[in-house]
Amino acid sequence: MGIYLNNPGVELLLFGTAVTILFVGLLAPHLRTRSRRRRNTDIFWFSSLHFFSKELSECRDPKQMMDQSLRGASQMLGTQEGCLLLQEEGGQGKVHFSTWGLSTQVSERLNRDTLRRFMLSSGERWGALMVFPDLRGPEIDTAWGREPVFNEFCEVLRSEGLRTLVVVGLQVREKSYGALLLGFRDLRSFEPQELRVAMAVGNHMSVAIENWSLNRAAERRDGELKILHRVGEALRATFDLRAQMGILRHELKGLMGATNFGLALQDTPEAPLEVVVPFESGGPQGTVQGGPASSLAQYVQATHQPLLVASDVQGTTQKLGLAPMNPRIKTWCGVPLNFSDGSMGVLALADMEREFAITKSQFELVQLLAQEAAVAVENARLFKKEQRRASHLALLNELGRKASSVLNPQELLPNICRQVRTAFGYDLARIEMMDSRQGELCVQAEAGYGPELIGRRIRKGEGLSGVAAETGEPVLANSVVKEPRYIPLHPGIRAALSLPLKYREELLGVLSLESRDSYVFSQQDVLTLRTLADQLAIALHNARAYQVALEQAITDGLTGLKTHRYFMEALDREWRRSTRAGYMFSLIMLDLDDFKQVNDRNGHLEGDKVLTAVARLLNEQVRQSNVVARFGGDEFAIMLPDTRTDQAEILAERLRAGIESDRYLAAHGVTASFGIATFPVHGPTQEEILRVADSGMYLAKHQEGNRVQVASRALVSAQGEWERQLLEAYLGVTMKRMFSTGPEAFEHYLERFRNGVLKGDGDAPSLLDTVTALAFAIDAKDHYTQGHSQAVSRLAAQTARQLDLPESVIEEIRLGGILHDIGKIGVPEAILNKPSRLTPEEYELVKIHSSRGADMLEPLKVKAIERIRGMIRHHHEMVNGMGYPDKLKGESIPLGARILAVADSFDTMVSERAYTRGRTMEEAIEELHRCSGTQFDGGVVDAFVRSLEILGDPRVSANIDTSVIH
Repeated sequence: MGIYLNNPGVELLLFGTAVTILFVGLLAPHLRTRSRRRRNTDIFWFSSLHFFSKELSECRDPKQMMDQSLRGASQMLGTQEGCLLLQEEGGQGKVHFSTWGLSTQVSERLNRDTLRRFMLSSGERWGALMVFPDLRGPEIDTAWGREPVFNEFCEVLRSEGLRTLVVVGLQVREKSYGALLLGFRDLRSFEPQELRVAMAVGNHMSVAIENWSLNRAAERRDGELKILHRVGEALRATFDLRAQMGILRHELKGLMGATNFGLALQDTPEAPLEVVVPFESGGPQGTVQGGPASSLAQYVQATHQPLLVASDVQGTTQKLGLAPMNPRIKTWCGVPLNFSDGSMGVLALADMEREFAITKSQFELVQLLAQEAAVAVENARLFKKEQRRASHLALLNELGRKASSVLNPQELLPNICRQVRTAFGYDLARIEMMDSRQGELCVQAEAGYGPELIGRRIRKGEGLSGVAAETGEPVLANSVVKEPRYIPLHPGIRAALSLPLKYREELLGVLSLESRDSYVFSQQDVLTLRTLADQLAIALHNARAYQVALEQAITDGLTGLKTHRYFMEALDREWRRSTRAGYMFSLIMLDLDDFKQVNDRNGHLEGDKVLTAVARLLNEQVRQSNVVARFGGDEFAIMLPDTRTDQAEILAERLRAGIESDRYLAAHGVTASFGIATFPVHGPTQEEILRVADSGMYLAKHQEGNRVQVASRALVSAQGEWERQLLEAYLGVTMKRMFSTGPEAFEHYLERFRNGVLKGDGDAPSLLDTVTALAFAIDAKDHYTQGHSQAVSRLAAQTARQLDLPESVIEEIRLGGILHDIGKIGVPEAILNKPSRLTPEEYELVKIHSSRGADMLEPLKVKAIERIRGMIRHHHEMVNGMGYPDKLKGESIPLGARILAVADSFDTMVSERAYTRGRTMEEAIEELHRCSGTQFDGGVVDAFVRSLEILGDPRVSANIDTSVIH
């Protein structure tokens, strides 16, 4: 053993073994630590990739996906600098750009167009993974120095201080979605596991963007199909081509943003392709409506194939040998529309700002949309043709109807122009009437030219219409540039047609039609229009004959002025016009002073000459727009449109002076009194304006005549008793001109009575005379009730005398009989004059006359009037309490009212009515006795009968005066 140990070789072996054992013992913990660390790193990467994938799958948009990707990749690979580019739809969609840890300047340079496109294509160029160990190393310049874009790319990264770069291409099934760039400021070497992690990150990102793109594409496709369905339904819902084009333009804008929409169509298979809908923003070099289609649209028509030019539109047209397109167009596509008659159309889209603005999927959608559009457009065109044919027939029928119904040329001619223009689709239409005295045509109606053309005169032989008037034959110029006789009346006209309007051998005028399109007048249209012109000539002849007769009907045969009826109609029209437009108008009413003496002294023939002289003087002094009428007898009226009160006063004063200074009129001592009123200053209605003007005229006569007076001004400025007299004159005039009854009339007169008393001294006998006159006026309005109030007054007074009542009371009852029906001014005239029995509702309206009659007398503060008011209010009460308005009974009813009730009922029973014959006196007396004690006071009935037996019927013995007190 010792020998063995002392052997040098053995010693060396033992020493080496000992060292090895010691080294293994020392290295084993390090190896175990390194193995454990690697396992931990693998677990970390695996876990990070798992969470990374989960986070990407939960992203809802590319921006969120990019932020998650950059942050996750940087954390797993230990870098603080990175850049990510994503492009939707595999190289066709929108580009998203994001950086991590890079400066703003570097980010902006990388996002410029050249470098952005270089980085987007890096996946296709370098594959799924590319590592540049040292961006500053000489091998970079050696290997890549010949690529300027790469040199610029490296220079930008080096300026940021980066040394090592990892480029991960984002690709799925040969679709490139962009690239992930991770930079390191220090030189880095990568283990295989790290590179696999980088590739895994790229794969996860590629799959995520692929899934997102597919989902988005599916959603978009679903939305596009819904839009396609909606557009199809909307297009089929209308036959209006313009409406269809509006729908297409709106929907395509919604699908493709600012893309322009255009449409070109052929009218027939042989016709050229013309623009129907031009691009909205084509600019000065774009296509125009009605002009030839673009060269690319004509190419689509010739090839019958859809075409998409995503970029370099000018270069494409040059390669195809076509005329240059609008240089503003960056992207263009066109789809053919095929129609059943062999004609075609082209639906075109253009973008003026971007190339590649229309994707392939959008192009496919446009082709589907074009199929729907083709069907809708053809339906619209067929419908338009049928509509055009039907409108032509309808127009001929309508004109034939108007020839026998519409006899006013001012209404007929403009309507014809509008109908012809609409029915035939021409741009302009006019009718020129022949002025035989001047030998000229004068434009009387137009459609499309503008109102300034009205009154334009054209001589015979001048222009197409002048030639048609001279020859009596139609003149057609389907291209006016080739027709030297054409005289333009409107810019842009390319075709025109003039047709003479002849009735038998008489030329009445010319119908002219013009269009902005050439060759639009077909032979069929000309034939139809000639028939229309013949019918229009008949209509004009009838209208002219009617106008002559109408002029005779509305013209006073003596003076040559307008009639009262015409004046009232003109006043109503002017009031309606002024009410709508907020204009003023004035009325002048004048009455000749002392004209009755002319008739009395010189006879009516000389009086007629005076009236004619006054009419001539009025006509000479007023404007053509004024309406001068003989209002009645020796009264005249003048309506002044757009005239203020002061202007009317100036004219009235000039007319007054002219009448006063006329030798012939002065020889007869004739002057005139003038009244003036202005709307809306003196009243809101034409009736009120007329009343105020009439009142002013009578106020002028009240002041000895030969003067101009504005009634309202006098009423405001006058004072005291003089104002009372003026008010009485005003009320007298309004009664003289009372046109109707009703609630408004009641309120009007009640207000006048109140004003008269308030401005006086409380005692109103003159106003009582006015009220009495008003009662007579109401009584006289109905043929069947004329004299009724006076008859009741006489019967009641005779009965009161039989009852031995004091004379003062008898006089009150007599006046109560006169006034008992004054409240009927508040009952509508249609009810008062109804020729048949009243309905229950109408009877209820009549019953209010008793209470309104009492209200009418309320302003007259006189004790006797107060008692008369009671009679008027209660003269329809019944002693059994069943009367109205207060259902009084027995002696609670005033005695005068009980007497009036008997007298009123008796006269009503014995008088003839439209709906019943009058009873005999015996029958009426028998009815009074029958109702005695229920409706009538028995004592009053007995006294009434005795008075008839003793004194007789006062209605027969007296001459009842039914005239109105003026």
